[in-house]
Amino acid sequence: MEKWNVKVHMHGTQIIDGEEDVSVVDAVGECTLKGGKHYIIFSETVENEQIKTMIIIEEDAVSVVKKGAIESKMYFNGGRIYEFKYGTPFGEFNMMTKTGELKIFVAEDNIKVVIEYDLYTDSAFTSKNKMLIRIKNCIHDK
Repeated sequence: MEKWNVKVHMHGTQIIDGEEDVSVVDAVGECTLKGGKHYIIFSETVENEQIKTMIIIEEDAVSVVKKGAIESKMYFNGGRIYEFKYGTPFGEFNMMTKTGELKIFVAEDNIKVVIEYDLYTDSAFTSKNKMLIRIKNCIHDK
């Protein structure tokens, strides 16, 4: 199984009670193509804590899995609701995503994903969210 070094850019926007919060991650990672799915693995630092992140991009779905100081597995598939646990050093929360729009663009050496979703905590609406993921130098046709 071949791996390629990639540049990962994630831009997240979260709107809570009309207030917008933006988070940006730029990292270098590895991309592997297996069974028609792209697996992108990279590390990020949040509040001085290391988190290993894996993004799995399928034809019509995306998963974002975090391990470390934060533990979660978010799954996005157009129009679907997905429940997951969000673990932090302060405790675990029952979360849910409702995917509105999911667009996946795969080009010669890059991938772009746009996800719009609602986030719920313990079944209560928490925020409107938009996530942009760009993967550069991912050779997907080998």
